[in-house]
Amino acid sequence: MKKIFSFISILFVSLCVIGAEITGEVVKVIDGDTIIIQDGEDRFKVRLAHIDAPELFQDCGQHAKTTLSILCESKNVYVEFHQIDMYGRIIGTIYLSKILGIYSGNINKAMVEHGCAWWYEEFSNDPEYAALQAKAKQEGIGVWAKHWETCIPPWEYRKMKKGKK
Repeated sequence: MKKIFSFISILFVSLCVIGAEITGEVVKVIDGDTIIIQDGEDRFKVRLAHIDAPELFQDCGQHAKTTLSILCESKNVYVEFHQIDMYGRIIGTIYLSKILGIYSGNINKAMVEHGCAWWYEEFSNDPEYAALQAKAKQEGIGVWAKHWETCIPPWEYRKMKKGKK
């Protein structure tokens, strides 16, 4: 019964936000790639599209969360809706402004550019993220600062943790 309710909730949220612009204030940063947005009475959990930030207990995990907080916490943002994931989160691109219908201040790209997140190429085919990651790697910033060859991408870290349980 709980699974059916969860599915219906996800479906309802999907139908409500598809084609609609999501705007609101970032009231909480959960980690380096997930935020909570308040729009009036509604709250939305938003997972940043195209990226995967280190888990909180990984090297640079707290740094990624802090960077995302600096970039957007307590600010009004615009969300370009992509889809709803299996956890009921909105997957989207976060922007700081919209002028004459054009978004600017792409937070998702800023996280990769600052070396605070990986380009999540399994779920993204946007070449700009690949270029931003290559530049961050070349400059040795963020997750690429020390021994990046041994850095474990978050998706591999989660698999390792899941296997230990």
